[in-house]
Amino acid sequence: MGVAATATAAALFVPEPEPNLTAITYCPTIRTEGPWDATAMHGGPPSGLLARTVERFDAGDGTSAADWFVSRLTIELLRPIPIRPIRITSRLSRPGRRVQLVDASLWSLDGTVELARVTALRIRRQRNFALPTTAHTANAAHDDARRPMGQDDPASVGEAPKWRDGTGFYHLGADVRSVVGSFSTPGPGTIWVRLRQPLVLGEVDTPLITTATMADLTNASASSLPPGTHAHPNADLTISRLRDQTGEWMGLSGVSRISEEGIGLVVADLFDVDGVIGQSAASLVVSALP
Repeated sequence: MGVAATATAAALFVPEPEPNLTAITYCPTIRTEGPWDATAMHGGPPSGLLARTVERFDAGDGTSAADWFVSRLTIELLRPIPIRPIRITSRLSRPGRRVQLVDASLWSLDGTVELARVTALRIRRQRNFALPTTAHTANAAHDDARRPMGQDDPASVGEAPKWRDGTGFYHLGADVRSVVGSFSTPGPGTIWVRLRQPLVLGEVDTPLITTATMADLTNASASSLPPGTHAHPNADLTISRLRDQTGEWMGLSGVSRISEEGIGLVVADLFDVDGVIGQSAASLVVSALP
């Protein structure tokens, strides 16, 4: 695949085996572009790639990757990630029979610059777990009261306003629908999102990949700043899950706050058409625009 075709392929990344076949290079497409710098990726696609890596990790202990549920992802976006080919490494940092920690890192192509990393908490699945009846009803009233508008039919919700020129991950990579609020109106917000293409060309995304790739839009679900006045990229992202996402649509109901010292925090409930998936949180680096 040529350079131009790779850049515009209908995926977020195109995998290219290296000549020695011991590693794979991931080439980002134009669909990964972020909102703050046209030469850098949005945090969503790299987060999805890190999630894909830890989900597939073989601990070498006689279990398979399918035996483990990735309950938490703690992602550090160490620096702006250029829209250039990247490599991935992974390792088991805490072995265990029921709980494991798996680390993965994204690197520049020459392997000299670490761009992002994740620590994933994996919990052993209990296939025949007998769930008590009370677990289904303990929070029913709370969940029903917070049931977002349009939850039954996300596709019927209007599209979110355009961001700048309508390109990049926010528009080309993801389909974003505004339920309540907008990034152009300070205050809490709720959005529905789905991916317009797979994370990696030729693959079918797992529920974890879908959730992790879209959860970085937590920073787009709500804002406490007037539009066009400040940049507020997130330096990290923590995703906590209790179950796999159902279907292609994920909802985020977020609240964003900024302190008097210029420190930001945005948190969101994550859900699908069946209810709660988990929560996400991101720390924001706030700076006034010229």
